Parts: sequence; structure tokens; C-alpha cells
Amino acid sequence: PPSVFAALNPVTKAPTEKHWVYVQGRKSGTAGDADTAGDHSYVGKWMIMGVDVDVIDAWFVECAKAVEAGEFVAAKAPAGGGDEGDTGVLICYTRDFRNRGGAERA
Repeated sequence: PPSVFAALNPVTKAPTEKHWVYVQGRKSGTAGDADTAGDHSYVGKWMIMGVDVDVIDAWFVECAKAVEAGEFVAAKAPAGGGDEGDTGVLICYTRDFRNRGGAERA
């Protein structure tokens, strides 16, 4: 599961040449999975910026739990924890980027 992967592979310990550490949910393979209007997909991302490197590993595990629960499609964090070693960013992909309330709940 994504949360186990995230817990066993802290982003702060990942080699920086890897650039990103990803987790993603299972793909069911059905055409109706994406929230679409016509031919437009609303899958998008929300970014949590300025995450202290001291807590980014724990926050990434929480994002992975939200992926497992189906609240996010995927999540990623910078390998090494972030730029300059002080702060990083978590990027969470949602089925509908317009649903701010859903992103905040996750």
C-alpha cells in the first residue's frame, strides 16, 4: 500500500538525482472514473508549500494514506526533502481540482 511505501522510503533519505518520490492509487481501468465534463478532465493538483524538512516525511505518509482512501489520485514529494534542505513541497493530485473542500478534508 502507498502508506507503507511512504513510511519505508522517507523522502528525506531519497537520493536527490531521483528528483521525486511518488505514491499512486490503484487504477480501476473504467472510463467513468474521471470526473469529466464533455472531453475535459478535472484531474489536477494541490500543492502544500513550505513544509519543514523535519515533518515532510510524516506529512508524505499522511498524503499516502489519503491516496489509499481514494481521496487523492496520487502524491509526490521532492527527493531529499526539498530545496536548500529547509523546506519542501507536497503535491497531491485530485480527481477534481475544483473541489477545494475535498482537498482540504483529505
